Amino acid sequence: MTADKHALLGPFVVNALGPIERIRFEAHLETCALCQSELPAMRESGGRLDDL
Repeated sequence: MTADKHALLGPFVVNALGPIERIRFEAHLETCALCQSELPAMRESGGRLDDL
């Protein structure tokens, strides 16, 4: 996993993490208020990409 776990939020939202990275990031997400607060906006942005 990258040294800055926060950098994995975008790849997490667009399902671009491998299975182990995803599990590790999900564990991080459970305890990280910053990632939790940014997740809704990232998901909204990711949804817009699906529309392109």
